[in-house]
Amino acid sequence: MPTTLPSATPRITWLEGLRGLASLQVLLLHLAGAFCIGLVEGAGRTPFYLLYDGETAVHLFFLLSGAVLTPAFAGQWRRPLATLAARALRLGLPAAAATLLAFVAWHAFGTAHAPAGARLGSWWLAQNWQADGSLGSLLWQAGPVALLTGFADSTTLPFLAPWLPPGPAAYNAPLWTLSAEMQGSALVLALVGLRASAPRLWALALLVLGVLALRSPLLGFLLGHAGMVLLPGAALRWARLPGGLRAALGLSALLAGALLALPATPWAGFSTLAAAPLPLLPALSGEAIQRGLAALLEIAGLLALPALRRWLTAPAMQALGRLSFPLYLVHWPLLMGPGAAAALTLAPWLGVAMAGLAGALLAAGLSLALAIPALPLDAAACRLARRARQALVAPAGPPAGQRAPL
Repeated sequence: MPTTLPSATPRITWLEGLRGLASLQVLLLHLAGAFCIGLVEGAGRTPFYLLYDGETAVHLFFLLSGAVLTPAFAGQWRRPLATLAARALRLGLPAAAATLLAFVAWHAFGTAHAPAGARLGSWWLAQNWQADGSLGSLLWQAGPVALLTGFADSTTLPFLAPWLPPGPAAYNAPLWTLSAEMQGSALVLALVGLRASAPRLWALALLVLGVLALRSPLLGFLLGHAGMVLLPGAALRWARLPGGLRAALGLSALLAGALLALPATPWAGFSTLAAAPLPLLPALSGEAIQRGLAALLEIAGLLALPALRRWLTAPAMQALGRLSFPLYLVHWPLLMGPGAAAALTLAPWLGVAMAGLAGALLAAGLSLALAIPALPLDAAACRLARRARQALVAPAGPPAGQRAPL
């Protein structure tokens, strides 16, 4: 096994397109849950659900992060504190801004979502966004909760759960994934450093961490990291297989992933694993564990199908990929706030179905309209994080009164 990792590689464009597609699935799932809950509860047992399978998409995010961060950390593992501080800025600044946006929207529209949910028959809309509107809750959720801990029902740190707000009380509920991103980043950075400095321990550490995280969302980061390290060697052997066989295996993996992602195909073994009293990290539900495997199979299928990867590199998919993070950050308060208020106002005039559609279209349009101008702000967070890391790793200047050597 080599003792060094390759230097940071250019952006893998098809992964960017896949991230954009996943963010669109999350948006569509939340819109359906808010304004057409019957679609989720009914069509969720048909292949149509795959169009808005935002739950599997979240596991895709974690796999992609593990893969992308592995080469990105290749030249940074010797300065872990600086690297993690930069990562915290990269994630924390957008998270704080998105929580502030949700806080403002809650105060502007916070009384509309519950009656809108009752009018539309959406328990999902009525039971979320149960925040208290206080400045303390804003600061708590914008900082430690979003970046480090997650919410009480999504945290990977269960001993903190009694002090954390529940998910339904979140101003911006999807931000729980950023705490997983921060924790997963630390895991990937540690593994990158271990592989570079003590390669014989890397496989053992990866195996132990994989077992510990078997029921945790952090498993996606470990699998993404392992894939990025091991795939180059496996690709040589893969290329020796006949093209027809490679395509058949890829399509089989995609089909298996799609079947596992459907709520109508639960496997009892995943529920048994979730309920087993094992010394592992806090368990996801059996269905969520199953969706994690579905995401892995979907990526494996794409790796075997170059035509689909080329489609993900198309300009439209790349544009969607660039919008993915801002869109993910801003859509929740816009559908819970102005979208719900519009549906509630229009229901007496248009009827429940058309009012729900109008609210969904308004929320989607506002999300896109806000995500586009948020792109420069997201880029600014990236630049600030990069400069902070460079400043932290820069050599100290000479002591005061002492000239630097010529």
